[in-house]
This record gives sequence, C-alpha cells and structure tokens, in this order.
Amino acid sequence: MNSGTKVGNLNADRVDGLNSTSFALTSGQTNSVRSSGVALDLDDNGTADTIAAIAACPSGSRLTGGGGDDYTASGTIFMNSPLDKSSWVVVSDADVSAENPSDVVAYAVCYNPRGAVSGGNFRQAGPAPLTDAQMKLIKERGAKKLH
Repeated sequence: MNSGTKVGNLNADRVDGLNSTSFALTSGQTNSVRSSGVALDLDDNGTADTIAAIAACPSGSRLTGGGGDDYTASGTIFMNSPLDKSSWVVVSDADVSAENPSDVVAYAVCYNPRGAVSGGNFRQAGPAPLTDAQMKLIKERGAKKLH
C-alpha cells in the first residue's frame, strides 16, 4: 500500500489494536538543559543551608532524565532526582557561606515528540525562581537529610 490515506479499521490495526498514533514520531528529538544553583534555607531558620539547582524542560517537551554536578569543595549531593514531571533537581549540603551556588548544576534531558527541543543544549539564563510547590517538595525531601 503506497497511499497516504488512512484507512479506518485496516486489518493490520485489528491484529494488535495499534495504529500510527500509538507510536513515537520519527521526528522526535532529545536535548539537554542546564541550570546553576541558588542558596536555599530548607529548615526556615533564616540562614541558607543548602544549594539547589533546577533544570526545567521547555514548554512542549517532556523530561526523560537528568543529573547534576557539585563542583564545590565542601558539598555532597544528597538529592538528584526528578522534581516534577518537567524538571530535575540537584541539592547539595555545601557550606553556603564559603561556596558559590553556581558551582552546583542540574541537567534535564528533554524529549519533544514533534522535533527539536526548543532552546535545548543550552545554559538557562539564570536560576529560575522556585514555585511554592517546588520549594515544598525540596523541603520535604531535604528534611530527611537535615535532621
């Protein structure tokens, strides 16, 4: 069959119940997004006690993975995971008073089913402000480390 017309209930569709809309598009692409960290006060005592970096996938793309780096001399990454369905978080217990927050970096690997990842393989202009929901998730996960 060499016609571009879709034929409903084609015998091949009846065998496994799948049609062309059930599969990944061949035009889909992945790319990475990078973002540096900011100092955060996780225990609400008025003093920043961790450095967190969040890399977020651009609109129209989906998070497929991620990771991070801690280039500080004093820190250890204790959170390196998806934060929500579109962003990756990395949190370090680095000495905030002695370290540069931009030395903690998060990477998000993003997939766009329709083509290139908009702005992919770039460093985000600067740390994006955390939403209340993101901060709540980081505090919940970070509480285990701080106590």
